[in-house]
Amino acid sequence: MARPDPQETADSTWQSPPIRRWRIRFFVSLCLFGFMTGLMLGALLKEKPNRPARLLDVQALDAGVRLCFSRLPKAAVLEETGAFVMLFAVEPADAQQGVLSLPSGGLASWHLSERSDGMQLGFVSLQPLRGSWSKDPDNSSCIRVDIFMAP
Repeated sequence: MARPDPQETADSTWQSPPIRRWRIRFFVSLCLFGFMTGLMLGALLKEKPNRPARLLDVQALDAGVRLCFSRLPKAAVLEETGAFVMLFAVEPADAQQGVLSLPSGGLASWHLSERSDGMQLGFVSLQPLRGSWSKDPDNSSCIRVDIFMAP
Protein backbone atom coordinates (compact mmCIF):
# COMPACT_ATOMS: atom_id res chain seq x y z
CA MET A 1 0.00 0.00 0.00
CA ALA A 2 1.35 3.39 -0.92
CA ARG A 3 1.88 5.94 1.78
CA PRO A 4 -0.12 9.09 1.44
CA ASP A 5 1.65 12.45 1.14
CA PRO A 6 2.86 13.70 4.50
CA GLN A 7 0.43 16.12 5.97
CA GLU A 8 0.53 18.09 9.18
CA THR A 9 -1.81 16.75 11.81
CA ALA A 10 -1.99 17.07 15.57
CA ASP A 11 -0.15 13.77 16.01
CA SER A 12 2.47 14.27 13.34
CA THR A 13 6.07 15.35 13.97
CA TRP A 14 8.38 17.36 11.77
CA GLN A 15 11.66 16.04 10.55
CA SER A 16 13.01 19.60 10.57
CA PRO A 17 11.32 22.50 12.33
CA PRO A 18 9.87 25.20 10.16
CA ILE A 19 11.79 28.43 9.49
CA ARG A 20 9.47 30.53 11.63
CA ARG A 21 10.15 28.44 14.75
CA TRP A 22 13.91 28.70 14.10
CA ARG A 23 13.67 32.47 13.83
CA ILE A 24 11.78 32.76 17.12
CA ARG A 25 14.25 30.51 18.94
CA PHE A 26 17.20 32.39 17.45
CA PHE A 27 15.76 35.78 18.50
CA VAL A 28 14.95 34.53 22.02
CA SER A 29 18.46 33.09 22.41
CA LEU A 30 19.98 36.41 21.26
CA CYS A 31 17.85 38.29 23.80
CA LEU A 32 18.85 35.89 26.57
CA PHE A 33 22.53 36.13 25.61
CA GLY A 34 22.35 39.94 25.59
CA PHE A 35 20.59 40.00 28.96
CA MET A 36 23.16 37.68 30.57
CA THR A 37 26.06 39.66 29.06
CA GLY A 38 24.55 42.87 30.40
CA LEU A 39 24.26 41.38 33.88
CA MET A 40 27.91 40.29 33.82
CA LEU A 41 29.15 43.67 32.57
CA GLY A 42 26.97 45.47 35.10
CA ALA A 43 28.46 43.44 37.94
CA LEU A 44 32.00 44.15 36.72
CA LEU A 45 31.55 47.86 36.10
CA LYS A 46 29.36 48.67 39.11
CA GLU A 47 30.94 51.19 41.45
CA LYS A 48 31.90 49.91 44.83
CA PRO A 49 29.78 51.40 47.61
CA ASN A 50 31.39 54.43 49.21
CA ARG A 51 32.67 53.55 52.61
CA PRO A 52 33.06 56.48 54.96
CA ALA A 53 36.54 57.71 55.75
CA ARG A 54 38.36 56.23 58.74
CA LEU A 55 40.02 58.16 61.53
CA LEU A 56 43.64 57.00 61.63
CA ASP A 57 45.35 59.23 64.19
CA VAL A 58 44.65 62.00 66.72
CA GLN A 59 47.46 64.22 68.03
CA ALA A 60 47.10 67.00 70.59
CA LEU A 61 49.11 70.09 69.59
CA ASP A 62 49.92 73.34 71.42
CA ALA A 63 46.61 75.05 70.72
CA GLY A 64 44.64 72.46 68.83
CA VAL A 65 44.30 68.94 67.57
CA ARG A 66 45.55 67.24 64.42
CA LEU A 67 43.30 64.54 62.95
CA CYS A 68 44.47 62.18 60.20
CA PHE A 69 41.95 60.27 58.09
CA SER A 70 42.12 57.66 55.36
CA ARG A 71 40.67 60.42 53.13
CA LEU A 72 39.18 63.80 53.98
CA PRO A 73 35.63 63.40 55.32
CA LYS A 74 32.63 65.69 55.18
CA ALA A 75 32.70 68.02 58.16
CA ALA A 76 30.39 70.51 59.87
CA VAL A 77 31.20 73.17 62.47
CA LEU A 78 29.03 74.28 65.41
CA GLU A 79 30.07 77.23 67.56
CA GLU A 80 28.52 78.22 70.88
CA THR A 81 29.75 80.50 73.63
CA GLY A 82 32.52 78.58 75.37
CA ALA A 83 32.33 75.62 72.98
CA PHE A 84 33.52 74.68 69.52
CA VAL A 85 32.28 71.43 67.95
CA MET A 86 33.16 69.69 64.69
CA LEU A 87 31.19 66.78 63.26
CA PHE A 88 32.88 64.31 60.90
CA ALA A 89 31.23 61.72 58.65
CA VAL A 90 33.65 58.88 59.43
CA GLU A 91 33.49 55.33 60.70
CA PRO A 92 33.22 55.29 64.49
CA ALA A 93 36.52 55.03 66.36
CA ASP A 94 37.63 54.94 69.99
CA ALA A 95 36.72 57.93 72.15
CA GLN A 96 39.62 60.15 73.21
CA GLN A 97 39.99 63.25 75.34
CA GLY A 98 42.57 65.71 76.59
CA VAL A 99 43.31 69.21 77.84
CA LEU A 100 44.95 72.01 75.82
CA SER A 101 46.95 74.91 77.26
CA LEU A 102 46.11 77.86 75.05
CA PRO A 103 48.70 80.59 74.32
CA SER A 104 46.49 83.20 76.03
CA GLY A 105 46.83 81.29 79.30
CA GLY A 106 43.46 79.54 79.36
CA LEU A 107 42.65 75.87 79.35
CA ALA A 108 40.33 74.05 76.99
CA SER A 109 39.36 70.42 77.21
CA TRP A 110 38.62 68.40 74.10
CA HIS A 111 36.67 65.22 73.65
CA LEU A 112 36.38 63.01 70.57
CA SER A 113 33.26 60.85 70.81
CA GLU A 114 31.19 58.53 68.65
CA ARG A 115 27.85 59.57 67.17
CA SER A 116 25.31 57.66 65.13
CA ASP A 117 26.40 59.48 61.95
CA GLY A 118 30.16 59.68 62.59
CA MET A 119 32.41 61.31 65.16
CA GLN A 120 32.19 64.54 67.15
CA LEU A 121 35.18 66.59 68.26
CA GLY A 122 34.23 69.08 70.96
CA PHE A 123 36.24 71.78 72.72
CA VAL A 124 34.95 73.33 75.96
CA SER A 125 36.33 76.17 78.07
CA LEU A 126 35.17 78.58 80.76
CA GLN A 127 36.00 81.53 78.49
CA PRO A 128 34.47 82.02 75.03
CA LEU A 129 36.28 79.95 72.40
CA ARG A 130 36.82 80.40 68.72
CA GLY A 131 38.10 77.75 66.42
CA SER A 132 39.37 77.33 62.91
CA TRP A 133 40.37 74.34 60.90
CA SER A 134 42.51 73.82 57.82
CA LYS A 135 44.16 71.07 55.83
CA ASP A 136 47.52 70.15 57.21
CA PRO A 137 50.25 71.30 54.79
CA ASP A 138 52.38 68.24 55.61
CA ASN A 139 49.70 65.63 54.87
CA SER A 140 46.75 66.14 52.53
CA SER A 141 44.51 63.68 54.41
CA CYS A 142 44.98 65.40 57.79
CA ILE A 143 43.28 68.46 59.21
CA ARG A 144 44.39 70.77 61.96
CA VAL A 145 41.85 72.30 64.34
CA ASP A 146 43.18 75.38 66.15
CA ILE A 147 41.47 76.82 69.23
CA PHE A 148 41.91 80.31 70.66
CA MET A 149 40.14 82.54 73.15
CA ALA A 150 37.53 84.87 71.71
CA PRO A 151 38.09 88.58 72.41
